[in-house]
Amino acid sequence: MNNLPDDDDDTPPPDDDEEHPSTLGLLCESPEPPQPFEVMQRLEDAGYKLEILNEDAWEDAVWARVLKVDESPHALMIWCQRRSDDFRPWEWAPARWRDQEEFELTRKSRWMVMLQTFYEPDEEPNDHFHAHIKLADVVAEGLATACMDTNSMLLRSKTSLHELAECKVAPAPEEMYQIHAISDGDMYWLHTHGLRRFEVPELELIGVPREHLEDAYTAFQWLVAYVLPVFIPTGGIDLSFGADVAIRLVPFERVIERRPADSLAGSRDREAPEHRGWRLVVCDQRDDGRYSIEQFLRSVQGDPIFWLSDEESDRRAHLARGRFGLAAAAWYSTQFNQRRMGIKAGVPYNDAREDLSDLIGSEKLPKGVSREHMWFELQAIESKLLVAKLESEPVFATYMKRGEVYHLPLSQLSEFNLILDGQYYNPTTISELDTVTLRTGRNS
Repeated sequence: MNNLPDDDDDTPPPDDDEEHPSTLGLLCESPEPPQPFEVMQRLEDAGYKLEILNEDAWEDAVWARVLKVDESPHALMIWCQRRSDDFRPWEWAPARWRDQEEFELTRKSRWMVMLQTFYEPDEEPNDHFHAHIKLADVVAEGLATACMDTNSMLLRSKTSLHELAECKVAPAPEEMYQIHAISDGDMYWLHTHGLRRFEVPELELIGVPREHLEDAYTAFQWLVAYVLPVFIPTGGIDLSFGADVAIRLVPFERVIERRPADSLAGSRDREAPEHRGWRLVVCDQRDDGRYSIEQFLRSVQGDPIFWLSDEESDRRAHLARGRFGLAAAAWYSTQFNQRRMGIKAGVPYNDAREDLSDLIGSEKLPKGVSREHMWFELQAIESKLLVAKLESEPVFATYMKRGEVYHLPLSQLSEFNLILDGQYYNPTTISELDTVTLRTGRNS
């Protein structure tokens, strides 16, 4: 389901007099600053074709290069600068590390090698980000121990950076931005950092009560995944991204006009430059001028079904199938006292809501039959079939009953959630199960 408009007949994003490049900073621990020939050699050895466009460096830079990389329409700017003593992202940004040594080398880092470029404003934001991550990973090999995404302020160890770069599927949207939560008593303001570089607005939720925070946070992540690869009109839009989840995206200027200046997300909170620019606020689809989110919060409680773009659905399914073997091995392992795996799989349905039980195990479906993706609890794995109990309430495949056990083809797996002794893993994080031994930052 996708009710977003085409981008042919709408105005371009607002001109906020700022450029929106994407910048990744590599933290390097070495007595002397890394040299440009080291960086260039790494890129050329990895197969990149380079052309130097400029070598001018500014006052704070040790050196700088502007490069044309392969046939990219956007130049890659690389420069080296000293890491400021008060720039210690590991103290406030959560990160996971291969071991204590990797963490300690990052803490001792003296230099930062910055890689900055622009992304194409099209329907493949994940792929553009992935290409940038791959460049950073090549440069970091043997040179850096961590990478700071300066747009989203997400910190990654070299181990985490390499996992993203080596994965055959582009990173999940959650890797490309960060949701920041600011509270005023029991009310929260959720807003994103890192989306603007993809030529889409930063998104916000204002006035989320503490008791609804978890549901709102989850739904907000699904909303971003839904809108990220598509065009967003400058003045906002009405849309639905789930069963009974209908919202309106409104320019933040309209919303704060009705809020006291010193209230949460009011005009005083907008004095910081990172809280200005093109931003849309999630509201209910009402015309009373209140811009409330009461209906939205009610609709996301429980277990709603969220819709994603076709691109994101395919990406998640590909990743889940590719890494399911890791999850299955851990689920079968005897080293964990408690284990539970939820799987999402597609089951057949048609518009007539007929009983299509005989097609559940089929990989190919006849014309007129689609798939509804629902959550199941895994019970067993028999050859290429997943034996699982249905946990979702069917919306279209109503011949299936919640609580019943079904045999599902592995080829239709689209997501999984694995819990091992209280630790949660999904297709994005399952690869860290055997490699990560140290976590730092919030909630570590």
